[in-house]
Amino acid sequence: MAQQPMRSEEELCPTNVRFPPNKSNVRIDPDETQNEPLYDTSLEILKNNTIYNALTLTTEVPVIYMQQFWHTVYKNKQSNKYFFHLDYQRFEIGAELIRNALRISPRQPNTEFITPPVQEELVLFIKQLGYVDPLTTISQVFVNKLHQPWRTTMSILNKSLTVKASGIDRARKPITKILWGVVKAENVDFAELLWEDFRF
Repeated sequence: MAQQPMRSEEELCPTNVRFPPNKSNVRIDPDETQNEPLYDTSLEILKNNTIYNALTLTTEVPVIYMQQFWHTVYKNKQSNKYFFHLDYQRFEIGAELIRNALRISPRQPNTEFITPPVQEELVLFIKQLGYVDPLTTISQVFVNKLHQPWRTTMSILNKSLTVKASGIDRARKPITKILWGVVKAENVDFAELLWEDFRF
């Protein structure tokens, strides 16, 4: 097979479609000290869950490949699958790829994942964590109105796991389901929830 010629960064992802860096999708450095007093407590809570790898794993990837990923990712309407390109190769992305890449495994081996609760039960769960403002949907939840240590824990999850560039101060339903799985110590498929957040 002939070697493909090198492509310039402009060919991989034109400058006019590149996204600016943002505050989401950051890696947690467990050795870094934080000003937040309950940060260490929240980190300890997360360390006891299989989601922890997703917060701390990292790899060196040229920024241009991340730009190319976001520029080329698309949904194939016939197969209902998502694909992206890196250089000349096309890849399929889904929960299984996320599960393998982030080494997310079931909390209890050889046990099926459970389905997190629906919206109404999630709202009740958030209220049980001490949320005092009126609340009927998860989209109404402001992270800074949660009681500690859940405020810091949700902030870590939002900043580390969401692919959305804005709204990290608001609760997203998939990230709230992850918080539910962490707090309740349930066998939740965190990779599927990350995939849900990516798609919507």
